[in-house]
Amino acid sequence: MSADPKPASAPAPAAAVLDHAGDAELVATLGSSTLGAGGSGLARTPERILHLAKDILLRRSFHSFSYQDLADGIGIRKASIHYYFPSKEDLGVALIERIGEAMKRFAVELSESHVSAEERLGAYFRVMRSLLHENDKICVFGVLGAEFNALPPRMQSAYGELLEAQQKWLARVLERGRDRGVFTFASTP
Repeated sequence: MSADPKPASAPAPAAAVLDHAGDAELVATLGSSTLGAGGSGLARTPERILHLAKDILLRRSFHSFSYQDLADGIGIRKASIHYYFPSKEDLGVALIERIGEAMKRFAVELSESHVSAEERLGAYFRVMRSLLHENDKICVFGVLGAEFNALPPRMQSAYGELLEAQQKWLARVLERGRDRGVFTFASTP
């Protein structure tokens, strides 16, 4: 068994990052996960588990892997995975939170760079498109959306929050572009 401390089950409070583009809403909605705080990247067991689970999720689906697959891929026992993630639903929620954290960092980086709405939208689509070229990965929204009805309830809720945050962020970017005359729409984004 690893000496890594067991992660807390509840996410830490969201930190609001205010900027002129309204990215604070995305940051506040996505919240903050205690996983990934501290440590040295993939050296920590829970991070290694989440890294492999995310890789499999984006290549196939959530239901396409077992704890045994993860244990074999990382070189640990299944019991070690159960220590950090007692159920696969717990793992799935942590995985969605991890993806939300990545989205939050992306929004903050774009906010701090003060790029235009057009550049923000372009950067977003470049990230999504790059998944297709990264060993045939699938967009997280596509893979989780396709199996939404088969996901456990807490994962459905976490996915819904992630999707809502993404939609709000995109709407804010489009609104900013409209307000600055970059985009025109027949109706409200």
